[in-house]
Formats: sequence, C-alpha cells, structure tokens
Amino acid sequence: MPSSTARRIHTTISILVLTACSDLFSPAPGKATHLSFVTAPPAQYSGVKFGSPVQVKILDASGRVVPDFVGDVTIGLGGSRGGGVLVGTRTVGAVAGVATFADLEIDGASATYSLFVTSPGLVPRTSAAFRTHATRLVFRVQPRQVTVGTAFAPAITVAAEDFAGHALPQFTGSVHLYADGDQHPYDPYDPYIATGTTTVVATAGAAAFTNIKIRFEGIGWTLIASAPGVSPDTSVSFDALTSHLVAAPPSISSSARALLTPESP
Repeated sequence: MPSSTARRIHTTISILVLTACSDLFSPAPGKATHLSFVTAPPAQYSGVKFGSPVQVKILDASGRVVPDFVGDVTIGLGGSRGGGVLVGTRTVGAVAGVATFADLEIDGASATYSLFVTSPGLVPRTSAAFRTHATRLVFRVQPRQVTVGTAFAPAITVAAEDFAGHALPQFTGSVHLYADGDQHPYDPYDPYIATGTTTVVATAGAAAFTNIKIRFEGIGWTLIASAPGVSPDTSVSFDALTSHLVAAPPSISSSARALLTPESP
C-alpha cells in the first residue's frame, strides 16, 4: 500500500498534469470586439485628479482580454455633463490589452457624470455614474499690511478644500494670484498691481506664494486666488504703504485704478 508521502506526490503530479492540459486546450483570445471598464470611477472632486487611474480592458466576444491589442482608446464624458470638462490625456495606446488613463480630472460644477470610451472598430462602453463634489480655494495665510515693493511676510498660502471645510491634499492644480485691481491679470503687458511668482503649482493641496509684492500705494487692496475648475477666493483687505513711518494715504479711487490698468488695445 503506498505511503502517505507517495500519495501526496501522486496527487500533486495529477494536479499539474490537469492544469497543463487545461492551458494547452484553452482557446486563445479571439478578435477584439468591445471595451469594458476595469473598475467604476469613484466619487471625485472638481479640479482634482482622479485618485486612481481609469483602466479599460479590450475584450473578445467571449469576454477575454486581448493582450495583443495595441490600438488607441479615447475617453470622454458621457451622459449629463453638468457643465464640466474632462481634462487630461484622453487618448492612450493599449498595453497588453488594457488602456490606462492616469491624469484625468473634471473641471466644472458639482454634478453626476459618466465616462464614455471608444476605439475604432470596437463596441464602446459607458461607465457607471459617479458624482463630483465642488472644490474651493481658501486663503490659509492672509496678506497683511505691506510696504510697496516688499514681499509679504509670512508668505501668502492658498489651499483647496471641499465646501464642508475638509482639506484636499490630493489637489495639485496651478493656483493663480492677482490683485483685485488687475483688470487683465493674464495679460503680460498689463502693469500688474501684484508682481512676483503669481502662479504656483499646489503641493499636498496648498500653494505658497513667497515673493508677492504690491507695486502701487493704496488702502483696501485685496488679492484673488483662482484655479481651473475650482471656486476662487478673495483675501481680506490690506494696505500697501510707501513707508510704515508715514500716515496711510487716501485710498486709490476706482478711476485712479483704471489709469493703472489701461484697457487692452
């Protein structure tokens, strides 16, 4: 009678033989016919990159991944858009039968969305619906009274959060800072009131502006922080003086501000 060791060896060999035969006779994947999402997109925050890549499988008629498919797959918003825009690399080549979209985000209002993927010659697919939540910017470190031409200290800091006040450390967008009197803040030929590095990429959900200066004297200036797909914020008011040793001058009138920021031709 065989020993227990011999029986275990025989059983192991039988399993290996059956596995090999199964692999030998399993048909290879057929022609690619349709697309399928690996996982449904989770809830997102507007203006914030998806927490994990969106992956799409290329399948044959039997639902098996086609690993030799290397065509392009394109992704977009499907269903009700809610005014949002899908941002990121929206067309990628499949690798081993899977297309990976690693840098997507939705810029726009809080709404319910779905994703829609296509590839030439294949049946497209729409994802399950998911919700985006509104994101806003807030001044964590506000500007203080400053001398004209001198950088604010401490550095002005702007952070992203949801409307319940929860910080969003995953926010890595570009935050732009400009003075309320800058009528054309993105025009490089305008005589900006606020100067320095006025666009900063957020790190761990916050952007620090270390060298912002005010060029013109005035009382009651404010700064505005903005970013694509995110609600902006306005700072507290502050004064910019030529010297801390002299009395504050009268506030600059709206007509004077207009002279400082002429209209574009």
